[in-house]
Formats: sequence, structure tokens, C-alpha cells
Amino acid sequence: MFKYDNSSRPGGDVNVTALTPTAWQVQDRRRTGGDGPVLLGFIQQFSDVFEVMNVTRPLERTYVSSLAGAVASITGGTVTQ
Repeated sequence: MFKYDNSSRPGGDVNVTALTPTAWQVQDRRRTGGDGPVLLGFIQQFSDVFEVMNVTRPLERTYVSSLAGAVASITGGTVTQ
């Protein structure tokens, strides 16, 4: 379970959902797109590397060494386990 310091998203409520054992989606439940939470990005694990795709920068990929770091990369906050 992750806890988030959303200092850059006051009142934010970030949700990380496992899509598969190696893929996650990150959503902000505070902001809604009319039908539900706003999608912030996707994370895919390849061996010991996590690839991050932020939907606001779809052509850019970031690579980090932990799931917590990947979530922090998308949310702009600090993630602890």
C-alpha cells in the first residue's frame, strides 16, 4: 500500500490500480472528467526497471528503479510504502 504526499496537489487523492502483475494506472480521484477519476499515467515494469508514461507528455518516457518512484514521477508528490 502506498501513501502519498500530494503537496503539489492540495487535497488530491491519487489511486494506483494494478492492471496486470506488471502494469498500473494512476488516477486522481479529486478531479473528475465527468465519468470518473482523471487518468494521470501508466506504469509498466520490465525486469527491475519501471517505465512511466504521463498522459500529459505521451511521447516522453521516464525510467525509474521503483514503483514508488514511478508514482512520484507522475504525481509530482512524495510516495512512501
